[in-house]
Amino acid sequence: MNIQYAIADDVVYILEANPRASRTVPLVSKVTRIPLANIATQIIALGKTISDFPVLVECNLPHVAVKEAVFSFNRFPEVDPVLGP
Repeated sequence: MNIQYAIADDVVYILEANPRASRTVPLVSKVTRIPLANIATQIIALGKTISDFPVLVECNLPHVAVKEAVFSFNRFPEVDPVLGP
């Protein structure tokens, strides 16, 4: 599931939710050290289940990872760099 959020005035907004893999999957796989695309392929193509992959249940990360959006506002001077919903 790919979910995009925005936060304004301590309120969390869901901008978009898609039941698909995205460009974020490789990042999450690297951060968690879990080969998510490989596991998804085995579930879809080979009929395995999530319970066949104990690493998915036992994952306990000692850190938090954040993917930050980087906008090139210097290339668009007429655009307000303050974003919001």
